Amino acid sequence: MLEGLLKQRQALLDNALSPLELLRQLDRRLVLWCEQHPQDLALDNWRKAQGDAPAFWSGALRLELTMRLYTCPPGEGFELSQSETASECREGSHWQMLACHSGMELPREWPEPPQQQLWAAMAASRRGQEAKVDACWQICVSMQTGAMLVSEPAVKSLLSELWSAGNPFWREWFFPLLLAASEQLHPAMINGLAGRVSDASVIEAMGISGSDRFLPLLAEVASHGGEPGEVASEALQRRKAHNQDLGQRYRQWWASWLRVQGAPWSLFGGCW
Repeated sequence: MLEGLLKQRQALLDNALSPLELLRQLDRRLVLWCEQHPQDLALDNWRKAQGDAPAFWSGALRLELTMRLYTCPPGEGFELSQSETASECREGSHWQMLACHSGMELPREWPEPPQQQLWAAMAASRRGQEAKVDACWQICVSMQTGAMLVSEPAVKSLLSELWSAGNPFWREWFFPLLLAASEQLHPAMINGLAGRVSDASVIEAMGISGSDRFLPLLAEVASHGGEPGEVASEALQRRKAHNQDLGQRYRQWWASWLRVQGAPWSLFGGCW
């Protein structure tokens, strides 16, 4: 049962046009199942059920389910074992949760992998603390939150530095920067993607920016079809949509993550 629920959930998250209400309905079933079958939250059982799903996001969901179902004081009821906590930290799930929720304490040790350093910097910023991470990630988070306004040359320099450190997970830092930057900086930032990512990804960035200046180009690309055309068509459809979908949720979250609890992929879409 758990395996089926996780597969259905992943299918919803993979489709940006999925209504948020479907995710909420599915999560109510997931919470009820884990409440009745707490043994499925054990690390080994959960990993067996998650199958090929990315361990990072699936692990974060497991932690959130644990937080929701076992909110008892320390030393009472369910607790993560030390081995489980260490495993979640290695995979990054624990840092992702810290960046999305304020009600957890920061560990004393800071992560070394760049992707985890990004989430660590976000977690520290949420709590008003200085993170012991590389300066580029500190600057990145300062720009995300609007605490630092920079010029076009400074943005280009930062993007180049971030690209060297965070190429494999560029969406996780580029899209927040794009949404936080002024619209005048959008062309330079998106042009910086050219040659580094696929044409479809460049078109995706144009759509996520929400800038009207890209609408004529999106319409033209959509008319030519192919993968870039499909991405452009989806972006244009989303601009016209009246109901909130998960794609909109992602953009809204990246633009306001510091002021909300949870994330768009959290249980019920997070607590906003």
